Amino acid sequence: MTIEDLTDQTFSSGISHCYVIVDFWAPWCGPCNRFAPIFERAGQQYADVYFGRVNIDQYQHIAMAERVSSIPTVVFYKNGQEKERFRGAVSNATLDAFIARNKQ
Repeated sequence: MTIEDLTDQTFSSGISHCYVIVDFWAPWCGPCNRFAPIFERAGQQYADVYFGRVNIDQYQHIAMAERVSSIPTVVFYKNGQEKERFRGAVSNATLDAFIARNKQ
């Protein structure tokens, strides 16, 4: 599955899927760039999870509405409701555990 860049027009519908993970990031952010391949790998591995990302430079108001104060911040939504979030770049194993825990 590809990772969708979420915008003003697609954010609400994007998080309305059953299982959704959104990465709030910026192109200048070193930890965001280190985390990007891990997030992309998960996006290809989990066909039952919708993966999106929000560039906070372009959509700062979305980040503010979602209470994102540092990046990267990754939020897991279930049917449009936030279940859990974490901040910072994490390993493949940590992201996999995060997904498994929130799909229960």
